Amino acid sequence: MDLREVGYDDRDWINLVQDRDQWRAYVRAAVNLRIFSIFILRLISSMSKTEYLVIGGDGRNIKLPQGIIKIVKEFKYLGSVLHETGNCKADIDYRIMQGRGAIKMLNGVLWSRTITMQTKKRILEVIVENILTYGAEGWSLSEGQKSKIQAVEMDGIRRGARISRLEKRRNEDVRRIMNMEESVIARIESRQLQWYGHVRRMDEGRWPNVLLQWSPAGRKKRGRPRNSWKAGILRMMNDKGLNEQDWNDRRRWKMEIKGTYPPSGVLEAPKKLEKIYKKLHSRNAMLSKDKLSFPICPYPHFQATERESSSQCTMVQAQFAR
Repeated sequence: MDLREVGYDDRDWINLVQDRDQWRAYVRAAVNLRIFSIFILRLISSMSKTEYLVIGGDGRNIKLPQGIIKIVKEFKYLGSVLHETGNCKADIDYRIMQGRGAIKMLNGVLWSRTITMQTKKRILEVIVENILTYGAEGWSLSEGQKSKIQAVEMDGIRRGARISRLEKRRNEDVRRIMNMEESVIARIESRQLQWYGHVRRMDEGRWPNVLLQWSPAGRKKRGRPRNSWKAGILRMMNDKGLNEQDWNDRRRWKMEIKGTYPPSGVLEAPKKLEKIYKKLHSRNAMLSKDKLSFPICPYPHFQATERESSSQCTMVQAQFAR
């Protein structure tokens, strides 16, 4: 990089090196200028493939000496479809179409008699579900969209179970045969809650957390408000009994989402067992409080003492158990 490109003479490099702040500013300007030059060169070389999208506003084609940059209503970025309206309807429809296409390509495998149900289940989970739910953490689903996604899922499950729709078997029975009773909608909601907790645990200055808590200024339009992503998250938290600050504990948040976290009654069980243990100890044993490690026999016909071994207590327990 030449110093003259950023407004310096060739003899100024000594002063730049001696002043650390000026040197850092020069390096930053040089790097930015180099990156911008590379971007412009690539843009000019692929002008015919360059497009741009405007969300929430009007736009028109951009005319440059090298060509025209066209405006589009939607385009795909990192596998997700972005639309000019800003909602995720186009992305959901695209995922549904891709999921149906994957099931059609796997039709021979799913209807095969030589492949086990477990293998078919694994194929549906690894291939079809991943294609169908790619980027689902940021979706705001309506009831109609949920029904379409479940219809695609049931199409694959019925083919795997070799049960046609003409047989008129209930979806619950088909899921039970394939051992896939949890729906894809439930897994999407779990992933959305996990992503919400992940963003909330970020530092307050991180952009995802800032955008999540940001509220646009101005008055809302008349009519029913749109179903937002955060409103759906709050509704799911209410259904699962989750509180706002539960996401601070990552392990507990994950277990509560999956429904594996023990309820309050289970957490109080050790205290109840301790009371029962003390009651049996005072009733049936002749041990002191400091020797709780000695085996205790919970039968009134046998009084345990320090001289009697644990094997004798076990034998008496077995006798009364009969």
